[in-house]
Amino acid sequence: MEKLLESDLYAPVRDYLEGLGYTVKGEVKDCDVAAWRDGELIVVELKRGFTLELIYQAMDRQRAADGVYVAVPLPRRGYMDPRMGDMRALCRRLELGLIFVGFTTGGAGQVDVAVHPKEAAALRRNKKRRLAVIRELEGRTG
Repeated sequence: MEKLLESDLYAPVRDYLEGLGYTVKGEVKDCDVAAWRDGELIVVELKRGFTLELIYQAMDRQRAADGVYVAVPLPRRGYMDPRMGDMRALCRRLELGLIFVGFTTGGAGQVDVAVHPKEAAALRRNKKRRLAVIRELEGRTG
């Protein structure tokens, strides 16, 4: 695949979450992906690389969501990348989920959940912000 865009990550992540029974929408209240199922709100932040900016955004989203994932392309060296263990450890420590999106030569995306998020503590959740995300998510069509 040529130059990978952040938007290229959306379809594989959306398809994965829809396969789990979530209603999924993109760009909801500054969240790249918002997914809703049975009262559970999941947010996924998409980036072309695993950066500090991505971690800051994900930590901010934890105030509104039950679970937050970061989704990045699978590194060029795949699971042999020396940073792989560090990425997983950081996400576990911050209670964030980690999704790698790999692309086949045909361009089809494949999702691999490397770490699942722990449910965000109720004390750290911002109810007003959470409700704003849920209202916009439920109000969208298509």
